[in-house]
Amino acid sequence: MSRQFLSGDVKKDVDETRESLHNLFSLLLTQQRRKRRAVAQFAGVFRESIFKNLQPISVGA
Repeated sequence: MSRQFLSGDVKKDVDETRESLHNLFSLLLTQQRRKRRAVAQFAGVFRESIFKNLQPISVGA
């Protein structure tokens, strides 16, 4: 066995890599949620503005 393995350096590197991947994945999920909320909010505001600005249509006058 190598000295690195026996001293625990390899395990430490693996643990740090796992933690880094977890943090990056969490950040990615957070950004995706924010983007979805922003898009949904924009769609809702856009939809409301269309329906609020509808004018009655007069037929056969």
